[in-house]
Amino acid sequence: VQGLRSMRLVPSISMFKPNIAKYVCMKYSDEGDVIYDYSAGWGGRMLGTISCNRSYIGTDPLTTDELQNMADFFNMKNVQLINNKSEDVRLWENSIDLSFSSPPYFNQEYYSSDPNQAYNNGEQYFYDVYWANTLKNIKYALKPGKWFGLNVKNYPKMVEMAQDLFGDVQETVSLRTVRSHLNKG
Repeated sequence: VQGLRSMRLVPSISMFKPNIAKYVCMKYSDEGDVIYDYSAGWGGRMLGTISCNRSYIGTDPLTTDELQNMADFFNMKNVQLINNKSEDVRLWENSIDLSFSSPPYFNQEYYSSDPNQAYNNGEQYFYDVYWANTLKNIKYALKPGKWFGLNVKNYPKMVEMAQDLFGDVQETVSLRTVRSHLNKG
């Protein structure tokens, strides 16, 4: 598989490293806190969250069945998976202590042709519906004084929209990813 990726014959998507998720949880939350992952993906943030004794809520329109299998296999407690689009999920008011994720970057990574993937519905939908409503839903659920996190690079509009609701960027943490994994082809 790595050989095919290196030759760029197959696309490579990013997998959020569980050890980085654990670092984020330990730095920006406390044991027992509720962490909300608005783009659950392949489970790296779920693994990191559970490994440091936090509760995990993850939303994804396509991968929750696989994540539930993972949670069951590892006998994970305090995991709630929501098979839906984050722009349509509104949790209880003031119910989460930290929300962070790696949302799909418009037109950069290709996961699926499924219409539930926000980027498949065009750039206007991506920003005006998916991202705007996802941010509003998180703001509603995030307890006052708690953290919102965004793993994104070279998408200033996403950051600007987040700043409009959550305020100025407080900290920036640089992460290194797999070489050239962000290509749509």
